[in-house]
Amino acid sequence: MMMELKKAHAELAIEAVLDDLEHLKFNESDDQVEVSLIDLSGHEIVRGYGTNFIDAINDLHGNLL
Repeated sequence: MMMELKKAHAELAIEAVLDDLEHLKFNESDDQVEVSLIDLSGHEIVRGYGTNFIDAINDLHGNLL
């Protein structure tokens, strides 16, 4: 129970930080998160996918490299 609360709290903290990121767009479905890097014109440059926000950002980062 305590571990679930910590995980839920961490996810809420991450979501609060993600809301402040101007050039990333997040889409969440039942089982997948998609994150897109947006350029100044509003075009999606590259995407990353994962089962949570952190995995999706890491995948996007890997795709940039």
